Amino acid sequence: MYQTMRKLFVFRENIKSATKMEILLNYPGLQAVRKHDSPMQQSVREYKGLLFVNDKSFKIHLHQSNSTWLMHNPTDDPIIYALNSQNFKHAWNYLDAYKKQLEPIHLSHQPVPVDIYRRVIQEHQEFVNFHIYLKTVQLASDLSHITIIYVDGKFRNHQITITVNYNQGKLFQIGCCKLPVTLSASDDSLINLFEVFVAQVENFQQFFDVMDVIDQFLWTVDPEMPTRADVRRRVILDVNLSVEMVFNPNHPMTLPEMRLFGPVGRVQQIESVLNNNFESWSEDGDVIDELTKIFEVAVFPERGSLDKECGIGECGICLSTRGHSSKLPEVFCPNSPCDQCFHTDCLYKFLQQSLQEYSTKVQGSCPYCKQRITCENPQQ
Repeated sequence: MYQTMRKLFVFRENIKSATKMEILLNYPGLQAVRKHDSPMQQSVREYKGLLFVNDKSFKIHLHQSNSTWLMHNPTDDPIIYALNSQNFKHAWNYLDAYKKQLEPIHLSHQPVPVDIYRRVIQEHQEFVNFHIYLKTVQLASDLSHITIIYVDGKFRNHQITITVNYNQGKLFQIGCCKLPVTLSASDDSLINLFEVFVAQVENFQQFFDVMDVIDQFLWTVDPEMPTRADVRRRVILDVNLSVEMVFNPNHPMTLPEMRLFGPVGRVQQIESVLNNNFESWSEDGDVIDELTKIFEVAVFPERGSLDKECGIGECGICLSTRGHSSKLPEVFCPNSPCDQCFHTDCLYKFLQQSLQEYSTKVQGSCPYCKQRITCENPQQ
């Protein structure tokens, strides 16, 4: 008896799966919404997305009420109102009837790429079944793109958006992904294209390791929210003193390029220390140990440990720490009793008021102490 019931259950589940796939292939703009009826069973009682009729698209939200399928929010649509009054036992019957009513009203001006829609649906299904290290895979309701979050071997999340090309050329192409290099590729296979992205993620594992350590143990103020694509970190050294480090993603343990920001006198002192210690940098060491060695410090300041906000002074012109596009002050008055800092944009605009056009640099008087100060063009 148990075996008979089990076979019947499997048979019914296979019918449900086949029915769901048939709906998605014939109506590729729709996505099934699963709801848990019990801990042991899942069923599809809703479909959401777009219904394509000739060259038009219509938003659909179809749900099952008791044993009848209905459309959500009929409003003043007489077609939906009439169909909702009928008794549709199956979702595809409702969709077929709705599409049949719409086709003579909305005549086609250009063909809808239904075959491409089907290919996208099939590629998406195969992809989900093929990969196991996926956190999320979201196919857009209009089938324009697929957003994927991949989890690497160290449990880091990496997001990529793959767009669908409905023109000539390969079906899928990489749209947006956060990597320290520009990745441009296309393929007719979603799996093959995604493997290109995964290969790059694995290639930059050491770079991600180094940047994670920097963000964990140092006080990074720029960028505010680093992504996997950012090779630059501006780190606090002391009040009004910071260093910008740019790492080579292909060789992350080589000595990073450095640029110091702070009062001129203090910057010169740090530069002298660095010049004496650069050659002692070891690519085989720990990045934090190597940085403390060349800066000759026991430890770097902990986040929030300094008196001033972010350890960065306020711009003397706009009176804020973060200016346009969340940039931090970069220019300091060379007059040591002043040492006022400014955003490059703010100071450049202030100094160039007497100029007729932008140049590479401008010179003028510090707004505070009137000493001579130079500022580079932020547009360069």
